Amino acid sequence: MVALFQTNFTWMFILTVFLASCVVIIVVLLVKFLKSKNIEVGKFRIIGSDGKNAIQGREFFSIIKTIEENTWERFYLIEKEKPKMQMNYAEQEMIKLSAGLNSKYVSLFDKKSLEASYCGDDVVYFNVIVKNAVHEILRYIRLSFAENHFSEMIEQDFQSYSVNKSEAILQMLKDKIELYYRGHFILPISEFFTALDEDMKSIKNEIIDIFQFARIVAIDIDRKVEEKTKKFDSYLAPYMSQ
Repeated sequence: MVALFQTNFTWMFILTVFLASCVVIIVVLLVKFLKSKNIEVGKFRIIGSDGKNAIQGREFFSIIKTIEENTWERFYLIEKEKPKMQMNYAEQEMIKLSAGLNSKYVSLFDKKSLEASYCGDDVVYFNVIVKNAVHEILRYIRLSFAENHFSEMIEQDFQSYSVNKSEAILQMLKDKIELYYRGHFILPISEFFTALDEDMKSIKNEIIDIFQFARIVAIDIDRKVEEKTKKFDSYLAPYMSQ
């Protein structure tokens, strides 16, 4: 249901921005048309009141096309490219984290000198538990990326934000694993968490790095959007002037 809403919103956004842009430019051109005293019938030729900035019919449609292309380019950068780059990195890092958790779990059996055939099912189930927990964490990270404007944060605020997020994610990870770790497992989950404590600092830093990378991406994308916006404004300036 959420995915459907997001998809509909995406297309509504594109259509709304495009139509609004078209309306603005059409109104401006119509005003110029009404002010004009030099109209050649059949050629759709509009000349401003100053006798300059003539717009032929073919050029008019070129303007409309440019509005459409520029609107789509900026929308794609913000709504597609930015979250894609941010989430690709987050997913890569969470895959590494999952591998580390699974390896830590297996190492505890090795320390007990238990044979693989004796603990194999537990390892398989634990891998599934970690996979489910990471899936939910990635969904939380995706929402965090969507709801916050990292590029607008000052460095101090962002550092505080990323630390708080990393702590929340670590707690979520432990809660999810403990929630799913039910049944007749050989290894008590408390023993796993005790062993995991020695890795908590490095795991926390890895999660912080996910948000730091997301901020770098956000700053870069916003810069590209601003450049396109300025270029677009410069392109329209001659047609918008009186």
